[in-house]
Amino acid sequence: MKRVSLTLLSLFCLLLFATFASADTVYLKDGSIIKGKIVNETEFYIEILIEKEGIRASTKIAKDKIARIERDEVAPSAEPSATNSIPPSEEPKDSLEQAKKSATEALEAYEKKDYDKYLRAIVRLMGNVATAANFKEAYASVETPLKKNLPELLEEEIKRSCNAVPHVAAFKRLCPACSGRKYVTKIIKEKETKVACSTCKGTGGVDCETCKTRTDLAKQWRKKVRYTEQEMTGIAYLQVIYGDVARPVLDAAIGKLISSEKVYILEEEEASKKMEIRLRKGTVDEFADRLNASGLKITRLTTQKNTFIVKYK
Repeated sequence: MKRVSLTLLSLFCLLLFATFASADTVYLKDGSIIKGKIVNETEFYIEILIEKEGIRASTKIAKDKIARIERDEVAPSAEPSATNSIPPSEEPKDSLEQAKKSATEALEAYEKKDYDKYLRAIVRLMGNVATAANFKEAYASVETPLKKNLPELLEEEIKRSCNAVPHVAAFKRLCPACSGRKYVTKIIKEKETKVACSTCKGTGGVDCETCKTRTDLAKQWRKKVRYTEQEMTGIAYLQVIYGDVARPVLDAAIGKLISSEKVYILEEEEASKKMEIRLRKGTVDEFADRLNASGLKITRLTTQKNTFIVKYK
């Protein structure tokens, strides 16, 4: 499973702009060096905060890719809090102000139906308060007027086509060869003849790379949505490991457990899948009881109580 959300090349570029007063150093097995502030650590990965051009963003690095870590020794008072926010003295003083400015830009773009600009503004908003304790105040700047929470807003953008070029269907831009007519005119035996366009195969549209770029951006930031401690009591993460079991068998068993819940697929590969479960009723502890009674092999992480690894017995 891919556990690094940024490519090593982009991480290297971010390093050039790191401006932390103190920094941890992560040495990867491929020889790369990453400097930043480690803000979270589990048995599977570390999460490191990196700063670029005044905007802080975090990325996760799988532990099996790490050769060693040199941690900067800091006083206990400067340690990140339980909510993984950096100390107030280190937070940019105007981060919330910048986030609210981005929220205003997002709302203006949404009103004009400029959804590409709207998505970029949302991303800036999230980046500004990525580790701030008052992140929810920034989220509310968009959530309240649009009457939807940030995860739902981002999920909408994952499903939305770009508005940069004309489209014939979702994620299909107008074919540049036939201009959407589905055919082109050729001279055959000295006579003009209409033939199916070979570029779009007679459909009138081709895959839109701009759509893919914005969809990938929305998916990337959907994974970085933060929740308050209270919200986390109703959110669980399932990491499904298929192994030798046929996917439909395990998916059917899990489907019965989560059929009444709001489910979002964070990552999906041939051998595994990670889902975010937003519980409509009850708490994560109650959800854990349901999982344990299901007959499936369930492992609940000790470091992240709302995360479960699911296998078939």
